[in-house]
Amino acid sequence: MNRSRAALRTFYKQQRACLTAKQRNQKRMALNHQLINFAPLQTAHTVGAFLATPDEADVNLWIEHFWRQGRQVALPKVEQ
Repeated sequence: MNRSRAALRTFYKQQRACLTAKQRNQKRMALNHQLINFAPLQTAHTVGAFLATPDEADVNLWIEHFWRQGRQVALPKVEQ
């Protein structure tokens, strides 16, 4: 990862840490709503996603929405 990308990640992580629980929840709901209504995803049969760590944006509502519609959600496999 180059320095500017790493700097952006650090900056946005710090920004998220400054949000109140209410603000985080509002942003989480807005993000999931945008993903659910994003036109290119309306007809997608399979979508790629991630399961968030505690300091990342939670997209579980969007993932559950697609599963309930019978669509496939591809998640990365992480091995340690």
